[in-house]
Amino acid sequence: MQRLKIGMIGTDTSHAVAFARILNDKQHPFHVEGGSITHAVRHCSTDFELSYSREKRFSEALSEQHQIPFATLDELERQCDAILLEAADGREHLELFSRIAAWKKPVFIDKPLALNVDEAKRIIQLAAHYGTPVMSTSALRYAAALQRQLGLIDRSAIRRVSVRCPLIIEQTQSRYFWYGIHGVEMLFALLGTGCTATALKVTEEAELLIGEWSDGALGEVRCCYDVAKPFEAIIETAEETIPIRLDDQVPFYASLLEKVMVFFQTRISPVPADETLELITFLEAAEQRYSERRV
Repeated sequence: MQRLKIGMIGTDTSHAVAFARILNDKQHPFHVEGGSITHAVRHCSTDFELSYSREKRFSEALSEQHQIPFATLDELERQCDAILLEAADGREHLELFSRIAAWKKPVFIDKPLALNVDEAKRIIQLAAHYGTPVMSTSALRYAAALQRQLGLIDRSAIRRVSVRCPLIIEQTQSRYFWYGIHGVEMLFALLGTGCTATALKVTEEAELLIGEWSDGALGEVRCCYDVAKPFEAIIETAEETIPIRLDDQVPFYASLLEKVMVFFQTRISPVPADETLELITFLEAAEQRYSERRV
């Protein structure tokens, strides 16, 4: 397998440092083979405090702990085989991707792909136009406990899924695109595409994002105000009820990066573009319903 030189765009997220540890440190207990981050482009959003307030610290960690040099986009194009687009601000993803789409290098865009359906469609269209492979997902989709259970059941037999996740909101990132997306990724990992109707229910404890699938399956994501609540899922079939509680015995990022490295080699995303777009559509519909209830 070719050892890839990976360029990173965006140094304002903890993901940048976590990914560098797992990919670049061969002594890391969950080291992922196949390539290393060789260059990084510094980037942050000046109106997003969680972005600009942490960028210097994360950049210093990349430079001092992992000896990753900073580069320009032009240098990334010349020297790297694949790209991790890690900018924390989902509002920036379309603009940043538009600057690199013509390179035709495989690009992983960290969650969310975009903060609305129109921009998500534009990214997918640009990728198709240039023949640039794109993958976008939350690490929770590949949590070991979730994937283990998926391997044991027939997904078509699932009649109902309930996912629980914390609701953490960053004002610049809309309501559900910052943390609710983790639960929605889990939901779509279990039910796939085919959501035909959505609803929203707000209780004293949580906001429930509800969907109905074309095969009759029902799904809900319970976004909990108590942010200490763990990520969990309950799968119901005609024969059994299966609880899944996610743990970090295998770090979520390590499980994700295993999939990303295969994607970089094969140039085929394990998450089809139509599923990512439907997931963004689901989130946008929930946002719209939340806005309508406040009018």
